[in-house]
Amino acid sequence: MPFVAAVGGHAIAGGAVLAAAAVLDRAVAVAVELAESAPADAFALTKRQLRHDGVVRIADSDLDEVLAMWCRRVEDGWTARYLQNTVGGR
Repeated sequence: MPFVAAVGGHAIAGGAVLAAAAVLDRAVAVAVELAESAPADAFALTKRQLRHDGVVRIADSDLDEVLAMWCRRVEDGWTARYLQNTVGGR
């Protein structure tokens, strides 16, 4: 269900106009439907294939550099701002 637009508290998604509050519930329902309709072995293989390049890049990363970068983001307040802006007070 691709997200198309949000206007005045409503969203157009997957060819349907939904109240903005209903979009997440509908997205979850569609995801469950898709997950249950795909054969488990095909889903697992596709997921492994899609994740492969990212997993290889992570394995080849300089972990000291990654750790240093994330520590800088905590120290400069970026991580706290990001969390506040994305998940807020949840």
